[in-house]
Amino acid sequence: MKPALRTNLLTSAFTSLVMSLFFSGFFSGLAMKLTTDWLGAWVRNFALAWPLAFLLSALVATPLRRLAMRLTRESPAPIDS
Repeated sequence: MKPALRTNLLTSAFTSLVMSLFFSGFFSGLAMKLTTDWLGAWVRNFALAWPLAFLLSALVATPLRRLAMRLTRESPAPIDS
């Protein structure tokens, strides 16, 4: 696996982990209040959300990076993928 691809996948994994962990807990906490039932729901929601968020992040990261570079007029760095 090329280093740039590995970096992109790791970045997607870390970003999706943090976002899924936070938002699944936050929104299930809003809906259920902070009870012991909420903790179980958080874990279940996170287990569902993280793989989906990782897949979405891995699929859209490169096109969104290119769009951001175009909007900021930054020349793209070569991506070995």
